[in-house]
Amino acid sequence: MFNRNGGSWSQQAYIKASNTEARDFFGISVALSSDDNILAVGAEGESDNATGITHGADHTNANNRARDAGAVYLY
Repeated sequence: MFNRNGGSWSQQAYIKASNTEARDFFGISVALSSDDNILAVGAEGESDNATGITHGADHTNANNRARDAGAVYLY
């Protein structure tokens, strides 16, 4: 995430999936809520078969049992 102040940009945060793997295509789509408080990031190649909502460290062991199922990460 970057912030612009006048004519200069500065990095404020580095965003990545908690279970990063090659070919997950994290960032293929992004959306920011109208109040700028929630960032949604799509990963169409994520292959974990988890369902429902997991939280960060609770989902660090990807099992890759559902090829290209996809995922959305909320920040």
